[in-house]
Amino acid sequence: MARLLGRRPDGVIDVEEHWANLSSLTKPSLKPEVFLISREKEIEILKEWLKGSPSSLAFETPSPTEVIDFLAAYTASLKDSERDQIESRMVIVEDKEAWHVLCAAHNPLLLIPKQHLSIEAEMVAEAVR
Repeated sequence: MARLLGRRPDGVIDVEEHWANLSSLTKPSLKPEVFLISREKEIEILKEWLKGSPSSLAFETPSPTEVIDFLAAYTASLKDSERDQIESRMVIVEDKEAWHVLCAAHNPLLLIPKQHLSIEAEMVAEAVR
């Protein structure tokens, strides 16, 4: 919503925008299945985590961008109502200042650090709190 209103904070990208950019890299457009194939275990872990109370979740991949691409593809693969519910809370954070601002938000958010953002244990605790 903030992006549509032109009020998105600096240092933040929403997952829907990331997916739009990623999927348009090729003609025809990439489908979510390209990023979700053979990741049934990770999808189940993510589904359970999304249902749970606030906590951190880490995935190990050869490239940090793969996690963001996976999360964006997962949300893009959902039905409209479920996708809207998750995308409205999930943001990709590019810098520490934006991380701290979003942690202070009254509404619970799902913060995804951009690959170059070095996340410290205290930052994770701040987000979970």
